[in-house]
Amino acid sequence: MFSVLYLDDDSALLDLARIFLEMSGKLRVDTAQSVGEALDKIKHRKFDGIISDYEMPAINGVEFLRHIRLHHPSLPFVLFTGRGREEIAIEALNNGADFYLQKGGNPKSQFAELESNLLHAIDRKQARDDLTESRLLMANLIDFLPDATFAINRENMVISWNRMMETMTGIPASAILGTEKYAQALARFNEARVPLVDRVLNPDTGQAVADPSLTREGSSLISEFYSPALHDGKGAHLWLIASPLCDTNGNAIGAIESIRDITARKVAEEKLKSTYEELNASYEQLTATEEELRANYNELTRGQQELYKSEERYRNVVEDQTEFICRFLPDESHIFVNDAYCRYFGKTREEIIGHRFTPEIPKEDLPILKAHFALITPDDPVQTVEHRIRMPNGEIRWQQWSDRAVFDRNGKVTEYQSVGRDITEQKEAVKRLKRTHEELNASYEQLTATEEELRQNYEELTKSQHELQKSEERYRNVVEDQTEFICRFLPDGSHIFVNDAYCRYFGKTREEIVGHRFAPDIPKEDLPILKMNLASITPDHPVQTVEHRIRMPNGEIRWQQWSDRAVFDRNGKVTEYQSVGRDVTDRKRTEQALHEANKKLTLLSSITRHDILNQLTGLQGYIGLIEAKITDPAIRTLVHRAFQSSEVIRDQISFTKQYEDIGVQSPNWQNVSSLVTEVCRDNRFPTVSVDPFLTDLEVFADPLLKLVFFNLFENARMHGKTVTKIVVSGTVSPDGAEVTVADDGKGIPLSEKQKIFEKGFGSHTGLGLYLAQEILSITDLTIRETGEPGRGARFVIHIPKGAYRATPAAQPS
Repeated sequence: MFSVLYLDDDSALLDLARIFLEMSGKLRVDTAQSVGEALDKIKHRKFDGIISDYEMPAINGVEFLRHIRLHHPSLPFVLFTGRGREEIAIEALNNGADFYLQKGGNPKSQFAELESNLLHAIDRKQARDDLTESRLLMANLIDFLPDATFAINRENMVISWNRMMETMTGIPASAILGTEKYAQALARFNEARVPLVDRVLNPDTGQAVADPSLTREGSSLISEFYSPALHDGKGAHLWLIASPLCDTNGNAIGAIESIRDITARKVAEEKLKSTYEELNASYEQLTATEEELRANYNELTRGQQELYKSEERYRNVVEDQTEFICRFLPDESHIFVNDAYCRYFGKTREEIIGHRFTPEIPKEDLPILKAHFALITPDDPVQTVEHRIRMPNGEIRWQQWSDRAVFDRNGKVTEYQSVGRDITEQKEAVKRLKRTHEELNASYEQLTATEEELRQNYEELTKSQHELQKSEERYRNVVEDQTEFICRFLPDGSHIFVNDAYCRYFGKTREEIVGHRFAPDIPKEDLPILKMNLASITPDHPVQTVEHRIRMPNGEIRWQQWSDRAVFDRNGKVTEYQSVGRDVTDRKRTEQALHEANKKLTLLSSITRHDILNQLTGLQGYIGLIEAKITDPAIRTLVHRAFQSSEVIRDQISFTKQYEDIGVQSPNWQNVSSLVTEVCRDNRFPTVSVDPFLTDLEVFADPLLKLVFFNLFENARMHGKTVTKIVVSGTVSPDGAEVTVADDGKGIPLSEKQKIFEKGFGSHTGLGLYLAQEILSITDLTIRETGEPGRGARFVIHIPKGAYRATPAAQPS
């Protein structure tokens, strides 16, 4: 259900409208009887649409519309009024009303049409908002993808170029969007390869250039290659994937390609392969050494009986070994050690043999040794163990021992024969290999996670692409249904989009305009206007409106109104213009007709006024003759009153001459100080002084502005009684400018402050202040009286922003 605000000064009509509009259950209607009440409700509540009457006290419906458009540019607005004049409808639509509907007729059908128009305006606004949000979401999604990604349309124009593409190619998006230069950009690292997007859109493309790594998954093409040019000549491995972009009917309307740098993964794979090869080689070497040791030990066992016969030969063999060899009794008393054993532990043979020598073993390894010796039995007399020892200098080293037990006939151990070696380096190598393996596993897991994340991103991108296509279809339908002319063009004049209304108006097909520099025939007198309009568009003021003429192919001159919006890149350079136009020939002709009618009415008024004054002169002459011949005082009094009435008629007719040009001439910029000085000089107001501040203040107002000051000075002289001075001063603030006319006369009674601006109020013609107010309102200037009775009158003219300009001396502080 949509929330709607209905503004009308007729309370009965408000109640009736609420009943009819809420019947369907689609609208919830809130009402207001004044513009102030409506603005207060809009300030504290959100409404989906507004319905407003035209004829209301103080502010009419179009002025209310201007305020709404200033603060709520896209809020749906329907003008619903009993005033059926065409100029009101034109003014409302020109100021941004979505629909104009005249009151009258069958209430049921009338309110049904009002509801339909309002719902259509609300739906249209929501469609615009949805489209804007969808396009922004898609643009951000593509722009922040971790892979370098770009897209082209069927015409091979680049339509998307994300940040990673800018980084990889060094080419900003602003330089390539809307061009066909993607192949040249890719060639910087792609060399002679055919872009995958070209192969997707045109399968025949590139058949002459083979790609051995090219694979297909569904409608997507995937490839890998090594580019030596990337990363300042260091090279990089790249993985590429391209897929078609399809519309809602499944037709390919473009293609998208993503490029991923997989150098890190390739390096990790090579490192892992190398590490595994080194590990296998180390393992084979250890196996060979162990086999050699086992053979040596077996040979040693077989030659044990011969050892007793050839002690010298045995000792030479043992002493030459690099392994540590020892023999000890069950009570740990050593009976033999070789030189390698002594050197390793830093002991002499005399310090060990005959003594219970045990290296320092960390307590964590003692259970390992205990379990090791427990495993030695007559059936399994040889066991191997690895453990740590603490050297005299505190260093921890690893040893491997092969222990053989010698049993007597009762199966009791009589001696141990042990051969050991230092395997610290081997342990460190295995530890490093394990750590490398773990790092490789972690890298592999990270690569797997990254690949999964990229896959999810790609799936999200595909989903977003589908949503974008639906949104694009809705957007295109909305744009194509517009009666306004809509186009987008580049700074060089090349059009990149036009809607059907644009094509119909200029009698061209879309193919004749899009991709070409199309410009209508514009009279040379209007070219400076267009040039100034485009020059006034800046990043701070990206939207401007202009009206100019064009010459149609048949020679007819027509008027157009264009709203131009510029799109800027990050450097403030224009990349594109988006324009919405309409034909305003009928409005211009109406304005011309009104101007001609005003000229004729002015002429007629002048002739009629001249004739009436002539007749009035004759009437006053006859009254003078009658008064001279009558002696009866009562009748003479009546004749005198008749003469005074004729004088009032003369003043009123003369007064109309001053104001017959109100609104006829276009407003212009007028210097306040010069204007007041001219009025004082021409009408001899010696008591007026002007604030020097006003020397630098100019006001945009009707050319009759000087008559406003004349009336204020004249009223002070006629009605102020004790006036000795009149001061004209001014101030400028962030809210606008104010010009004050103050005197030191008797002032205006409180009861008359609001009435003095009403038509007919006063002791003379009763039109001076009323018409002064009308002159000021032409350019939205207002006037009010703020003086104190007995201390003088004080009139304040408020000038809104945009209706005044000042040199630095008159800038707001």
